[in-house]
Amino acid sequence: MAAGGENANIGNLEGSTCSAIGKYVYAHDSLKDKIVCGVNDASQISNEAFRVKRLVTDNLIKGDMEANVIANDLDARARMIIDEANVVAVFGMSFGKSDRRWWEQVGKKLLEHKETILVLFDYAMIAAEQGTEQIRLYQRDQAAKSTFASAAGIEMTPDAEDRIIVAPSNLLFPIKRPVS
Repeated sequence: MAAGGENANIGNLEGSTCSAIGKYVYAHDSLKDKIVCGVNDASQISNEAFRVKRLVTDNLIKGDMEANVIANDLDARARMIIDEANVVAVFGMSFGKSDRRWWEQVGKKLLEHKETILVLFDYAMIAAEQGTEQIRLYQRDQAAKSTFASAAGIEMTPDAEDRIIVAPSNLLFPIKRPVS
């Protein structure tokens, strides 16, 4: 499984046009069949003895673990691509504390660069979209933005909020017919 790539195309809802993505990165890579389970940083390890033991931190802190397991320094490449991106699309996210470094970087990028657009592909938006009440879509939109801001540790500005698009996750890769 590749860590990312270049020049992917994503179709629109009607399938008549598409958008090209220059570079994309999977934050967790394949890790060569290793399981990624850990914490964002040492502050999330409550046992003081473990917090200072290199064997534990190398295998429990995600950034350290990923750097040790992935030979191509995926973490640094992903950070560079986020820094250079005009559009950041996030899907399959839980905004958990163990991935805080990613959300903080994306939040900082959103606040500091007025041309940056953040697209949050949100699974819960699918159910909200199926309802007939517009208020459900608005509430889900606001909840996703609020959850992101909290995870990123940022105070959401009106300008930044206007540059966040919350979309149902099934729109990321629309499939009109079964693959045979």
